[in-house]
Amino acid sequence: MTENQLQIQCVRYLRENYPDLLHHHSPNEYAHTQGQRYHGKNMGMLSGFPDLWILSPSGETVFIEFKTEKGTLSPVQKEIHAIFSRYYQNIFVVRNLDQFQEVIRNNFETLKSLPNEYPQ
Repeated sequence: MTENQLQIQCVRYLRENYPDLLHHHSPNEYAHTQGQRYHGKNMGMLSGFPDLWILSPSGETVFIEFKTEKGTLSPVQKEIHAIFSRYYQNIFVVRNLDQFQEVIRNNFETLKSLPNEYPQ
């Protein structure tokens, strides 16, 4: 399974089981040309930023980097992970759906007990 296939599978699980979790993917991988990279950086794109950002209504935040079973973090991804850790952010490398489900359960376990509607 590719990283993209894994991410699609995990996002589908997230949408079906935790609809109140806000999530976002920054498409850094689509900046192929020098012009696209220049434009992306000017717009705030950050190389090595995790694949998926997840935020709950109560403020819990998790960042996910998807990797294949044999995939490794690039040097810039390692730097970003170290920064996130220094900033006390929850960042995880996920290699399969079971790991993703475990991360979601462990970090958003109280979410299912919260009301379906939240104050604006």
